[in-house]
Amino acid sequence: MVNRFNRLTSKEWLPFQKSWFKFESDTKLYSDNLRFFCKAEPSEEKVLYFGRNFDLVSSIGKELKIDVTTEDQYDGPLQFALIDLRETIQGIKDLSEYIVLRDQVISLLGKVYRHMIHRRFVCILMPNLQLENQYLPLAWDMAMQISSMYSLKDEKIGCLNLHDENQVESTRKDVFYSLYFRKDENSTGIYSPHVHNLLNSAQDKKIEPQRELTNHVPAWFILKPAPRKKNEILHPAKYPEELVLMFIEKLTDKDANILDPMSGTGSTQVASLKSGRNAYGTELSSYLPRLLPKDVPN
Repeated sequence: MVNRFNRLTSKEWLPFQKSWFKFESDTKLYSDNLRFFCKAEPSEEKVLYFGRNFDLVSSIGKELKIDVTTEDQYDGPLQFALIDLRETIQGIKDLSEYIVLRDQVISLLGKVYRHMIHRRFVCILMPNLQLENQYLPLAWDMAMQISSMYSLKDEKIGCLNLHDENQVESTRKDVFYSLYFRKDENSTGIYSPHVHNLLNSAQDKKIEPQRELTNHVPAWFILKPAPRKKNEILHPAKYPEELVLMFIEKLTDKDANILDPMSGTGSTQVASLKSGRNAYGTELSSYLPRLLPKDVPN
């Protein structure tokens, strides 16, 4: 089957659709999005960019033979809109500044709606905002507002820092969100405000400091478990005991009772027994007897 939707190979397609990714650079972030959401072949339809890095996005577009334009210059059909609010939001000092920015984005997307090709996408890159002791879930608010105009299809979390395993840090400033909307049969392009009190109530609430865990659980980490054995491959959704073991050893004491109500292949039980805990679970599958190591007591 010929891929006419985008410029990714089959090996690249699935990794891009994961729910989180490690941020490496603006160049890679922009390039990955342009390659995924722009047509496989060069097209007359343009890409609309809104943000502070137009020159970079334009240069990437030239390499990919994609014409990138701005809100002041676009004309004709659009195959993708990329709106980058990361730097602008980081400079916001109070909630009113965000409201002005949000209204600007809503106005822009309303104007370009008729120019967007059917079943093509809009991407908004943005973080939430920490103002002293006030945490504002701006990405959640933006998603709700824009979803009245375009269909909200997906969101991804960009992780800015992956710390070593001995660090514990708040992730509130270490992530941003990629929100993806589509113009389709379920969208209208007409804005209908989503009324809620979450942003206003957040102004009156203090965020409790992050509780420091006794043995330090890393904020972000990449696990590299040993390859699965032949009999382990029989179960497609088995997660590694190394992952469970890390949390069990750092968050519980020896001889503690560990319960996993959705046991699957019993990874939690295996890790618990290996670390000297008592293991309990339900819904164990038929794979468990074949997967229990010989050195683990029954």
